[in-house]
Amino acid sequence: MYNKTMPKEKRVKLIVAICVFFVLLISFLTMMILALTGHDFVIDSLNSILFSDRNMFWNGFFKVVTHAGSIFFLILILLVIFMLTRKKYYGIMGFICLFCAGFISTIIKYIVRRPRPEDIALISETGYSFPSTHAVMSMAVFGLIIYFTIKYAKSNALKISVSIAFPIVILLVGISRVYLGVHYFSDVVAGWLLGATLTLGMMIIARIIYHNRRKKKAQAKLEDTNKTN
Repeated sequence: MYNKTMPKEKRVKLIVAICVFFVLLISFLTMMILALTGHDFVIDSLNSILFSDRNMFWNGFFKVVTHAGSIFFLILILLVIFMLTRKKYYGIMGFICLFCAGFISTIIKYIVRRPRPEDIALISETGYSFPSTHAVMSMAVFGLIIYFTIKYAKSNALKISVSIAFPIVILLVGISRVYLGVHYFSDVVAGWLLGATLTLGMMIIARIIYHNRRKKKAQAKLEDTNKTN
Protein backbone atom coordinates (compact mmCIF):
# COMPACT_ATOMS: atom_id res chain seq x y z
CA MET A 1 0.00 0.00 0.00
CA TYR A 2 2.94 2.29 0.61
CA ASN A 3 6.68 1.93 0.13
CA LYS A 4 9.96 3.08 1.62
CA THR A 5 10.29 5.99 -0.82
CA MET A 6 7.51 7.80 1.06
CA PRO A 7 8.90 10.20 3.71
CA LYS A 8 8.81 8.76 7.22
CA GLU A 9 6.44 11.42 8.56
CA LYS A 10 3.93 10.78 5.78
CA ARG A 11 4.29 7.02 6.24
CA VAL A 12 3.40 7.38 9.91
CA LYS A 13 0.39 9.57 9.08
CA LEU A 14 -0.78 7.00 6.53
CA ILE A 15 -0.44 4.15 9.03
CA VAL A 16 -2.41 6.13 11.63
CA ALA A 17 -5.11 6.90 9.05
CA ILE A 18 -5.38 3.21 8.16
CA CYS A 19 -5.67 2.28 11.85
CA VAL A 20 -8.42 4.87 12.38
CA PHE A 21 -10.16 3.56 9.25
CA PHE A 22 -10.38 0.07 10.74
CA VAL A 23 -11.54 1.43 14.12
CA LEU A 24 -14.39 3.27 12.37
CA LEU A 25 -15.23 0.25 10.24
CA ILE A 26 -15.29 -2.13 13.23
CA SER A 27 -17.43 0.34 15.20
CA PHE A 28 -19.95 0.51 12.38
CA LEU A 29 -20.00 -3.27 11.88
CA THR A 30 -20.58 -3.71 15.61
CA MET A 31 -23.62 -1.43 15.46
CA MET A 32 -24.83 -3.22 12.34
CA ILE A 33 -24.63 -6.64 14.05
CA LEU A 34 -26.46 -5.29 17.11
CA ALA A 35 -29.18 -3.84 14.88
CA LEU A 36 -29.49 -7.17 13.06
CA THR A 37 -30.10 -8.94 16.38
CA GLY A 38 -32.78 -6.43 17.41
CA HIS A 39 -30.66 -4.75 20.09
CA ASP A 40 -32.15 -1.67 21.77
CA PHE A 41 -29.63 1.20 21.68
CA VAL A 42 -29.47 3.46 24.72
CA ILE A 43 -28.88 6.51 22.52
CA ASP A 44 -32.32 6.06 20.97
CA SER A 45 -33.76 7.58 24.15
CA LEU A 46 -32.61 10.91 22.68
CA ASN A 47 -35.43 10.62 20.14
CA SER A 48 -38.05 11.46 22.75
CA ILE A 49 -36.04 14.49 23.92
CA LEU A 50 -36.09 15.97 20.41
CA PHE A 51 -39.78 15.18 19.94
CA SER A 52 -40.66 17.04 23.16
CA ASP A 53 -39.36 20.33 21.67
CA ARG A 54 -41.29 20.19 18.41
CA ASN A 55 -42.90 23.44 17.29
CA MET A 56 -43.70 25.22 14.04
CA PHE A 57 -40.32 26.99 13.82
CA TRP A 58 -38.18 23.87 14.32
CA ASN A 59 -40.49 21.82 12.10
CA GLY A 60 -39.87 24.21 9.21
CA PHE A 61 -36.17 24.62 10.02
CA PHE A 62 -35.37 20.91 10.01
CA LYS A 63 -37.54 20.24 6.95
CA VAL A 64 -35.23 22.63 5.09
CA VAL A 65 -31.97 21.48 6.71
CA THR A 66 -32.60 17.80 5.97
CA HIS A 67 -32.35 18.50 2.22
CA ALA A 68 -28.63 19.31 2.68
CA GLY A 69 -28.11 15.55 3.02
CA SER A 70 -30.19 14.61 -0.02
CA ILE A 71 -28.54 13.13 -3.09
CA PHE A 72 -29.82 15.98 -5.30
CA PHE A 73 -28.28 18.72 -3.14
CA LEU A 74 -24.98 16.84 -2.80
CA ILE A 75 -24.80 16.29 -6.57
CA LEU A 76 -25.36 20.04 -7.03
CA ILE A 77 -22.55 20.84 -4.57
CA LEU A 78 -20.17 18.44 -6.35
CA LEU A 79 -21.08 19.87 -9.77
CA VAL A 80 -20.24 23.37 -8.54
CA ILE A 81 -16.90 22.15 -7.17
CA PHE A 82 -16.18 20.27 -10.41
CA MET A 83 -16.80 23.41 -12.49
CA LEU A 84 -14.91 25.82 -10.21
CA THR A 85 -11.76 23.84 -9.46
CA ARG A 86 -8.95 23.31 -11.93
CA LYS A 87 -8.17 19.89 -10.46
CA LYS A 88 -11.16 17.92 -11.72
CA TYR A 89 -10.27 14.78 -9.80
CA TYR A 90 -11.56 16.51 -6.62
CA GLY A 91 -15.05 16.46 -8.08
CA ILE A 92 -14.60 12.98 -9.54
CA MET A 93 -13.58 11.56 -6.18
CA GLY A 94 -16.54 13.32 -4.61
CA PHE A 95 -18.95 11.67 -7.05
CA ILE A 96 -17.32 8.28 -6.44
CA CYS A 97 -17.65 8.82 -2.69
CA LEU A 98 -21.32 9.85 -3.04
CA PHE A 99 -22.13 6.83 -5.21
CA CYS A 100 -20.41 4.45 -2.80
CA ALA A 101 -22.17 6.03 0.19
CA GLY A 102 -25.61 5.73 -1.39
CA PHE A 103 -25.05 2.24 -2.79
CA ILE A 104 -23.50 0.72 0.34
CA SER A 105 -26.07 2.23 2.72
CA THR A 106 -28.90 0.93 0.53
CA ILE A 107 -27.44 -2.59 0.54
CA ILE A 108 -27.05 -2.49 4.32
CA LYS A 109 -30.64 -1.26 4.77
CA TYR A 110 -31.88 -4.41 3.03
CA ILE A 111 -29.56 -6.60 5.06
CA VAL A 112 -30.62 -5.18 8.44
CA ARG A 113 -34.26 -4.43 7.49
CA ARG A 114 -34.90 -2.26 10.52
CA PRO A 115 -38.35 -0.58 10.40
CA ARG A 116 -38.54 3.18 10.71
CA PRO A 117 -40.09 4.80 13.80
CA GLU A 118 -43.89 4.56 13.71
CA ASP A 119 -46.55 7.31 13.77
CA ILE A 120 -44.17 10.18 14.55
CA ALA A 121 -42.82 11.22 11.12
CA LEU A 122 -43.32 14.80 9.95
CA ILE A 123 -42.26 13.92 6.39
CA SER A 124 -42.86 10.94 4.14
CA GLU A 125 -40.02 8.43 3.72
CA THR A 126 -39.90 4.91 2.34
CA GLY A 127 -37.52 2.01 2.85
CA TYR A 128 -35.75 0.77 5.94
CA SER A 129 -34.21 2.78 8.75
CA PHE A 130 -30.64 1.52 9.42
CA PRO A 131 -28.41 3.34 8.61
CA SER A 132 -29.52 6.88 7.77
CA THR A 133 -28.50 7.41 4.14
CA HIS A 134 -28.66 11.19 4.61
CA ALA A 135 -26.15 10.87 7.48
CA VAL A 136 -23.90 8.56 5.45
CA MET A 137 -23.85 10.73 2.33
CA SER A 138 -23.50 14.08 4.10
CA MET A 139 -20.64 12.81 6.25
CA ALA A 140 -18.90 11.16 3.29
CA VAL A 141 -19.17 14.04 0.83
CA PHE A 142 -18.79 17.02 3.17
CA GLY A 143 -16.02 15.19 5.02
CA LEU A 144 -14.12 14.73 1.77
CA ILE A 145 -14.62 18.39 0.87
CA ILE A 146 -13.29 19.42 4.29
CA TYR A 147 -10.21 17.25 3.75
CA PHE A 148 -9.42 18.59 0.28
CA THR A 149 -10.02 22.19 1.41
CA ILE A 150 -7.71 21.93 4.43
CA LYS A 151 -5.09 20.04 2.43
CA TYR A 152 -4.95 22.05 -0.77
CA ALA A 153 -6.79 25.41 -0.47
CA LYS A 154 -4.52 28.44 -0.32
CA SER A 155 -6.96 30.72 1.48
CA ASN A 156 -6.89 30.40 5.26
CA ALA A 157 -10.28 32.09 5.45
CA LEU A 158 -11.74 29.38 3.20
CA LYS A 159 -10.14 26.63 5.27
CA ILE A 160 -11.56 28.05 8.51
CA SER A 161 -15.01 28.66 7.01
CA VAL A 162 -15.32 25.16 5.57
CA SER A 163 -13.90 23.55 8.73
CA ILE A 164 -16.57 25.25 10.85
CA ALA A 165 -19.59 25.32 8.52
CA PHE A 166 -19.59 21.80 7.08
CA PRO A 167 -19.32 19.89 10.39
CA ILE A 168 -22.29 21.94 11.62
CA VAL A 169 -24.23 20.99 8.48
CA ILE A 170 -23.37 17.31 8.97
CA LEU A 171 -24.56 17.50 12.59
CA LEU A 172 -27.78 19.33 11.72
CA VAL A 173 -28.63 16.92 8.89
CA GLY A 174 -28.30 14.00 11.29
CA ILE A 175 -30.39 15.71 13.98
CA SER A 176 -33.02 16.62 11.39
CA ARG A 177 -33.55 12.95 10.53
CA VAL A 178 -34.27 12.16 14.18
CA TYR A 179 -36.36 15.29 14.80
CA LEU A 180 -38.52 14.63 11.73
CA GLY A 181 -39.21 11.13 13.04
CA VAL A 182 -37.83 9.13 10.11
CA HIS A 183 -34.83 7.63 11.94
CA TYR A 184 -33.66 6.48 15.32
CA PHE A 185 -30.63 8.24 16.74
CA SER A 186 -28.62 5.01 16.37
CA ASP A 187 -29.40 5.05 12.63
CA VAL A 188 -27.78 8.48 12.39
CA VAL A 189 -24.73 7.57 14.50
CA ALA A 190 -24.23 4.46 12.37
CA GLY A 191 -24.57 6.62 9.27
CA TRP A 192 -21.92 9.02 10.54
CA LEU A 193 -19.57 6.11 11.28
CA LEU A 194 -20.07 4.59 7.82
CA GLY A 195 -19.73 7.98 6.12
CA ALA A 196 -16.53 8.75 8.05
CA THR A 197 -15.17 5.31 7.11
CA LEU A 198 -15.82 6.01 3.42
CA THR A 199 -14.33 9.50 3.66
CA LEU A 200 -11.17 8.29 5.35
CA GLY A 201 -10.91 5.46 2.83
CA MET A 202 -11.04 7.99 -0.01
CA MET A 203 -8.44 10.17 1.74
CA ILE A 204 -6.09 7.20 2.04
CA ILE A 205 -6.61 6.28 -1.62
CA ALA A 206 -6.06 9.91 -2.69
CA ARG A 207 -2.86 10.10 -0.65
CA ILE A 208 -1.48 6.87 -2.13
CA ILE A 209 -2.37 7.92 -5.70
CA TYR A 210 -0.77 11.34 -5.14
CA HIS A 211 2.44 9.78 -3.82
CA ASN A 212 2.63 7.24 -6.66
CA ARG A 213 2.12 9.98 -9.25
CA ARG A 214 4.93 12.07 -7.74
CA LYS A 215 7.17 9.01 -7.64
CA LYS A 216 6.53 8.23 -11.34
CA LYS A 217 7.17 11.85 -12.35
CA ALA A 218 10.44 11.86 -10.40
CA GLN A 219 11.51 8.59 -12.04
CA ALA A 220 10.59 9.88 -15.49
CA LYS A 221 12.54 13.09 -14.90
CA LEU A 222 15.56 11.10 -13.69
CA GLU A 223 15.42 8.86 -16.77
CA ASP A 224 15.21 11.91 -19.08
CA THR A 225 18.22 13.44 -17.30
CA ASN A 226 20.22 10.22 -17.69
CA LYS A 227 19.38 10.03 -21.40
CA THR A 228 20.45 13.63 -21.89
CA ASN A 229 23.75 12.98 -20.17
